[in-house]
Amino acid sequence: MAAHAGGWDAKRIDNPIFILVVFSWIMGFFVGRFWFDFGIPALLIWMAQEFDNVYTRFIPPASGRRILLAVAIALALYANTTNDINDRWSMQPAAEYLYRDFPGKASWMPDPGGIVYSDDLRIFSLTFF
Repeated sequence: MAAHAGGWDAKRIDNPIFILVVFSWIMGFFVGRFWFDFGIPALLIWMAQEFDNVYTRFIPPASGRRILLAVAIALALYANTTNDINDRWSMQPAAEYLYRDFPGKASWMPDPGGIVYSDDLRIFSLTFF
């Protein structure tokens, strides 16, 4: 990207956002949440700034090409997100809800005033929501 934007500039990587990306990537090897919570958003911001530098140089702000480019990117993102490759969406297991009136699962429910114990929050969400 730097070559297309007019040559190498150390300011592109000598900024807090890029340093946060690198630090979060390294820390993500130890705790994944560093990368997911800090690194990926920082990387997206840094990439947006880099693309902005390229686009302002090669595509004028009042050009219709910007709209076409935005539509093309949105369509590619939509197609990538909604496709069912490798049964990503269609093979999700059906949720089993616990009901007191369900014959096979009635014994699993607590008595009135009882407590459902589980180390998984999904049990609470699936049962009460």
